[in-house]
Amino acid sequence: ILMREIPLFLWAWPIHIAMDILTHTKAFFPTKFLYPLSKFHINGINWGTRWFMVINYGSLLLIYFVILYWKFKRS
Repeated sequence: ILMREIPLFLWAWPIHIAMDILTHTKAFFPTKFLYPLSKFHINGINWGTRWFMVINYGSLLLIYFVILYWKFKRS
């Protein structure tokens, strides 16, 4: 029972949590993901960092164009 494949849409939640942990700084909403067991948190990357924004928006555009390509290729 535990070895069944996890549906694709259920991966959104753990990916979102991982992104929250890695992209919130101590100065802006630090994600204490072990709370109440620990106050440990990671000083992540600020969303306003230029290189991070370029990678983030570039990745989103790339994924969007790949989806469009697949959509038009099928039709």
